[in-house]
Amino acid sequence: MEFIPSKPLTVGVELELQLLDKENLSLINGIGSLLECFPESPYIKQEFIQNTVEVISKVGENTAEVHEHLAQLVKEVKQTCFTLGMELCAAGTHPFDKELALFTPLPRYLRMEKDTGYLGHAQITFSTQVHIGVKGTAEAIYLMRALKAYLPLLIALSASSPFWRGYDTGFVSYRLRILAASRSYGIPPSFNDWHQLMDFYKASQNAGMIQTINDIHWDIRVRPQWGTVEVRVMDAQPTITESMQLASFIRVLAAYLLAHQEGSQH
Repeated sequence: MEFIPSKPLTVGVELELQLLDKENLSLINGIGSLLECFPESPYIKQEFIQNTVEVISKVGENTAEVHEHLAQLVKEVKQTCFTLGMELCAAGTHPFDKELALFTPLPRYLRMEKDTGYLGHAQITFSTQVHIGVKGTAEAIYLMRALKAYLPLLIALSASSPFWRGYDTGFVSYRLRILAASRSYGIPPSFNDWHQLMDFYKASQNAGMIQTINDIHWDIRVRPQWGTVEVRVMDAQPTITESMQLASFIRVLAAYLLAHQEGSQH
């Protein structure tokens, strides 16, 4: 699997947003009609369940560029949703909706539905995902390993899912409890180098656990086709500003870790 290098410390952000019925604020399976209004956009996409829209930023030299782009995109999506009888919401879970999700009818997602069964229909969660550009596989593996120590902090900073199906769960981020039931989520292993990751990847393919790298949903993962390390442990945030604060923190943290890479290995 080829790793395509990126300009170091470039940044991209993906926002998973809830689609709500404007009348009762329950989740609504509205992604089909919404995407009909954005047929050519590379920045507004479906997710595996139909009550979700994913808004994807351009690649930015810094988070200010990404913030400006995302703000305009979300404004356009929100306005379009309103005309379709929907609202947007940003939180890690929906507080009271009890309906099971419908899968988006695309080949990859239909295969996921077959593989996950009931778990897939109940996995109704929404996240903030931050990509950091790196120049090669050594940096990617190192950063993936070094960022693991900061996962608890990122969870605490981003927690926005205390409610689930009408219950106060007692967790500030119940989203992580939901994802823990699925086999491809959670904290990644610590790989020493790219070859070790590729051995794991090939073994997982041969065992029938995954088909592509996109089937691995760890809290931190490498995205070879984009040349990034993706941090995806954070809940969806109530505002774009809060999402961008997290992205800025992760970018600065990555810069610090890469600058001190040699010393941290002793």
